[in-house]
Amino acid sequence: MLSALIFRSTSNYLFVNPSIKQLFHSFNSINAPLSVKQPLIDPNPPLVGQAIEIKEFLRQNSISFDESWTCIKALCCRSTNKPSGFIHIGKERGDFACLKCATSGTWEDFKSQLQNLRSRTFCPKASLPLILLPDEERDIWGKSKAIADCDKDVLDITLSRYGFNEEYTLSTDTLQRYGLRIYQDQLIAPFYPMNAQGAFMSGHNLKTIMNESFAVINKCIEQFDTFRDLIRDELLQRTRFAGLTWQRFPMLTQILKGHRAGELTVLTGSTGCGKTTFLSEYSLDLCLQGLSTLFGSFEIQTHRLAKVMLTQYSGLNLSKNMDAFDKFADQFARIPMFFMTFHGQESIDKVIHTMGNAVAIHDIKHVIIDNLQFMMGMDYSNGDRFFKQDTLIHRFRNFATNNKCHVTIVIHPRKEEDEGLTISSIFGSAKVSQESDNILIIQQKKLSTANGGNIKYLQVAKNRFDGQLGRFALRFDKERLSFSRPAFSRDDSNIESDDHELRQSIPVEQ
Repeated sequence: MLSALIFRSTSNYLFVNPSIKQLFHSFNSINAPLSVKQPLIDPNPPLVGQAIEIKEFLRQNSISFDESWTCIKALCCRSTNKPSGFIHIGKERGDFACLKCATSGTWEDFKSQLQNLRSRTFCPKASLPLILLPDEERDIWGKSKAIADCDKDVLDITLSRYGFNEEYTLSTDTLQRYGLRIYQDQLIAPFYPMNAQGAFMSGHNLKTIMNESFAVINKCIEQFDTFRDLIRDELLQRTRFAGLTWQRFPMLTQILKGHRAGELTVLTGSTGCGKTTFLSEYSLDLCLQGLSTLFGSFEIQTHRLAKVMLTQYSGLNLSKNMDAFDKFADQFARIPMFFMTFHGQESIDKVIHTMGNAVAIHDIKHVIIDNLQFMMGMDYSNGDRFFKQDTLIHRFRNFATNNKCHVTIVIHPRKEEDEGLTISSIFGSAKVSQESDNILIIQQKKLSTANGGNIKYLQVAKNRFDGQLGRFALRFDKERLSFSRPAFSRDDSNIESDDHELRQSIPVEQ
């Protein structure tokens, strides 16, 4: 059978029977809804308890219904010339559709039109003429050419626009049998099928029909209309799409805008610069806002990492405040922070499997891998190690995308430079920078004071969301193991001037 679903005219769709509109799921809605106004943003998002309200309403109106996993089927679409039909009502939103009369709409439409649906004495489809075309589309049909009158080259070019080629094609006999015609460079067609129910009732073999069918639309190709609404929503609600913001690192929020699902972040920095300590607080900040987190520390034992987090959470040196330990430990135990039990070398397959289980069981939204080198192994030459790392990055990238889970990976730099690290300093090939959405670098600069010392700052070297880059100073509080609470003590007074000078020299780049 040939569906008119794939054919478009220049003005819109050419319908010889207007009931074809109910089939256009990909291009239009199931049918023109009863509501005339279409809001830019859905004011009624899905509610968990919508199904309860629907069933209660149906019971109050003495409407019998049956329930499936996704919808409620109510026997209430009546007319005198045909038996009652099932109206399918979605459980999430309450949107409804009747395949018998092609009526559809929102849950509010259903409630307001219920009496009309129950009291009408005829089926709306039965009263429609066989041909109902606007003058403009009738003119298109009149100007179109029959397949037999078209040049073969023109016909081949036209068919290729719809995905037909030497492997998948339609013969001229088939096109003529179904009355297809050509208008300019487009195919137009009358509507024939019956639907699945009609085919079954007429004795057709549904299995044979399905086996002989093939897709004529390439799912890998989209048009602007497919994501037009998504673009509008992102422009109108930019803050929401920017993701979860950091409370302890407002300057990071100012640059990156937020922490977004499905992204891949790479953190690098020289040995001993505090990557794990920073990442601990960076992830704790988000976790305290309800973001379920899985931390994989392959370098530091889990209980030592948890000790650092607990200190950052309490804001106290707990070794000097043991009377407060139980209080903060009880509070910390309630946050959605989970830890992998791995330590040292581990296979990527086992790590990815663990991450997948965590997403399914604990609804994990953020995974931290500290660090990538512990999955590299030691039995590789330089070329093989690059290939191995590219494979690991590719698998983490796919995991983040497919599970809508943010993955943050620590990668050591290839070399340390006195003038500072860059993206090219990250160990491995260019695939790391290509696959990642965000690249963070902890930089260190030696101070020109008699006592020496250095200052650290975090540089955002890549930001795929909106391209803004920048850097801001990090001040480490040894008592609280925190980068987010700068505090000057008497011991720091002699380097305060140099610190202020450096802060002025590394402003956030707009």
